[in-house]
Amino acid sequence: MSGEIVEVIRGAVEAWNAADMDRLRTFYDPDIVVRPLPDWPEATPEITGGRDELMRAFAQIREPWDATDVLEVLGDFVTAGDRVIARYLWKAEGHGPPLSMEMTYVNTVCNGRIVEIEMFWDHAKALEACGLSE
Repeated sequence: MSGEIVEVIRGAVEAWNAADMDRLRTFYDPDIVVRPLPDWPEATPEITGGRDELMRAFAQIREPWDATDVLEVLGDFVTAGDRVIARYLWKAEGHGPPLSMEMTYVNTVCNGRIVEIEMFWDHAKALEACGLSE
């Protein structure tokens, strides 16, 4: 099962990096919940309205960077039960200011779709949240 859930996350990253939002949408459960990063530069509430709300948020996030907007996976994906811990470097350039931010997502996968994302600035804290350590 761990290989299958990793492939879901890998597919979502590939779709994001290709700016294929229609394909990206297929990786998320209609009722997904997203817990954003604490201290995000903009006030970002928890997403509880499901996939449609998430896709609207993604469109807003992508808008300032029209040239490049990529997630670079740092290290290996780590699995813990139905969760995949993924460490990213988000890089973007375009008509907004250049961006380079490191963050970790804890993705919960069920029936081939991401049902929950919890974001962390600190990779070690993300691992701890899953009962793991570095």
